[in-house]
Amino acid sequence: MAALTPSTIPQPVDDPTPEIDALVTRLRSAAQWEAPGRYSISSRSAPTDSERQALTRRADDLRRALSPAAKDEIRTSLLKWIAGLDLRLSEEALDDMVSMFVASLMGLPLWAVRQTLLNWMQGRIADCNPRFTPKPPELRREDDRIVARRKHELGSIDAVLGATVEGVPSDAERERALAHWYENVRPALQHADVSDALSPEARRDEQIEANDRLRCREREAAGSNPAGAHTLEMEAKLDRMRARVGIESGEHRKSEWRPEIEDSEC
Repeated sequence: MAALTPSTIPQPVDDPTPEIDALVTRLRSAAQWEAPGRYSISSRSAPTDSERQALTRRADDLRRALSPAAKDEIRTSLLKWIAGLDLRLSEEALDDMVSMFVASLMGLPLWAVRQTLLNWMQGRIADCNPRFTPKPPELRREDDRIVARRKHELGSIDAVLGATVEGVPSDAERERALAHWYENVRPALQHADVSDALSPEARRDEQIEANDRLRCREREAAGSNPAGAHTLEMEAKLDRMRARVGIESGEHRKSEWRPEIEDSEC
């Protein structure tokens, strides 16, 4: 019985274990972007020594799997692939065609190149008709898609391992700092309890209430019901009231400043 044609090319690295995958996901979420190629992570979230060792081994495996193939290796794979296309080309034209494909696939691992050629032969490349010879950019896009997952994983691990660990106070240090504040700093400054300070939400609520009181006073001055719905008729009354005091035109503000301006001119 004839052997079945494989649908995948063996890779030199397996998929990450569930433990490694969960570890990379957790640590990469904790790492904060600082600048291109620079990350930081708090000491509370930083990987332990054993986790660093496991991630380092995984990164080494990924780098070996993503190491670029030699030019001759890519050329040999392409010649075997082209031999099955039944192309009637001269030796010079065939050499030019292979050279273009080699140039488009340089920098990629050999297993990914072979997987790309197999995907084309089996009609599994999106928007690529296997009845026609593919263009070099089409094979390059498929090859990049194949290695993207491995490159993304390696990039996440490098970001975690290269992140600057920033110290975070321990619970004991935090308690000592609070005790120093209450025993020494606060009595010396006669400072109010920091918990008495208004939160941003409380300040926002106070501002909303102040705005509501201003709207009520405006409605009363315009002869409208302060608690009534804001209708077009009420808006017209408010506009007439504001016009009378010069709010819209700025005349009221100008009249307040005129004596000061006149004093400065004297």
